[in-house]
Amino acid sequence: GGRADFAARRGDPPPSRPPVAGIDLKAELRHAVFLDDIVEAFYMVLFESQGISAMNVQTGEPIVAPSSTDHPLYEQIVEACRTVHDPEIPVNIYDLGLIYRISIDGESNIEIDMTLTAPGCPVAGEMPGWVADAIEPLPGVKTVNVQLVWDPPWGMEMLSDEARLELGFI
Repeated sequence: GGRADFAARRGDPPPSRPPVAGIDLKAELRHAVFLDDIVEAFYMVLFESQGISAMNVQTGEPIVAPSSTDHPLYEQIVEACRTVHDPEIPVNIYDLGLIYRISIDGESNIEIDMTLTAPGCPVAGEMPGWVADAIEPLPGVKTVNVQLVWDPPWGMEMLSDEARLELGFI
């Protein structure tokens, strides 16, 4: 059963749906993003009011480990990540919020934790290699290890302001 089945049992006409050709997908996406932002803001205020931030509530550990922002290679690595684009979205993966962590040890070994917009992303097997290929040529980089992670799941709230502007959301 569903809403249409319930309506049919009552004798009501089935719910009408707009024709696909009549849907303004960009407007629909903006509306969905707006609603997503409202829900995200609600939870952020709720969690912050309880003293909870981006932490695993079971362990108290941050969900995403901190990046090595004070390392001299950090900004170059960020810029290298900005050269990689999701082929389905005209924004670089860094501003999409797909790069969760950039860790650089004392020997300049780089570890990247990244995610994708969805687990079924068609380039899931390729994108980590694209990221490694963008970072490996940087002077001073010894090794690069890129790992796909799914926790926390990616959401529209992870878009940078630049990405939101590029996509027409602001």
